[in-house]
Amino acid sequence: MKKTMKAVGITLLAGSLLVACNSEEGTDTSEDTTGSGGGMASELEFNDQLELGIGDTAQISSNLGAYEITIHSLKQEETVEDKSSMFDYFIVVDVTVKNIDDETLDASNPVGVLDQTSSLEGSGSGDYSQNYETIDSISGDLQPGEERNGQVLFHARNGEEQFIRIQPGLIAAGGVYNEAVWTFTEDEME
Repeated sequence: MKKTMKAVGITLLAGSLLVACNSEEGTDTSEDTTGSGGGMASELEFNDQLELGIGDTAQISSNLGAYEITIHSLKQEETVEDKSSMFDYFIVVDVTVKNIDDETLDASNPVGVLDQTSSLEGSGSGDYSQNYETIDSISGDLQPGEERNGQVLFHARNGEEQFIRIQPGLIAAGGVYNEAVWTFTEDEME
């Protein structure tokens, strides 16, 4: 009987210690909003732009800065440099990127936030222009107010309606602060 009482006593003592150690009282799990990292690089804020078309310009704010992206034209290609798309075809997009922030911006960052999809509920294809020598990819530094023309290359799937958008994961993670979606049809491509 003594051994049983001792075992029950030890079990109760261990259980109460575990409960006391697990108490949330006195712990602070809130995020540090004033610490370094993850803060807004750009103080400019823009509304979501969900109904853009070819020729339209989006203003985008991100943790890397603020910039404008204009899509001028799109061209459908079956092959690029004798290589086929991993999906149905390539889309070569002529764009202009403009730095509208006060800080220098890596010109490849704005086009790096884009993806192309035939379904807004599905995943998309990012920019592959850096992988092809014949594509005039956008690179280098953009000074405040400076703009650069170039091309973006996407692997695309067949679909009546096509979209170029800000990657949803970047918006969800807080890397980009507003949405932009350009909508076009296959008939609008050259």
